[in-house]
Amino acid sequence: MDPKLQSAIEYLESKGIKVEPQKSVFQNNTEMAVMLLTFMMAEVDYLRARVEALEGGGGNA
Repeated sequence: MDPKLQSAIEYLESKGIKVEPQKSVFQNNTEMAVMLLTFMMAEVDYLRARVEALEGGGGNA
């Protein structure tokens, strides 16, 4: 890390200002969208398998 930047971080922290990196709203929204999409795809796969089992006459799925 650049010594000047490190000095600035230490100065801000000595004044009680948090300088930790934080996620942006876009990053949070992207992560939530990925989780939702993953969940939805899992549900679609389950329902597709269930429909195939019921259409095939193997209703014990």
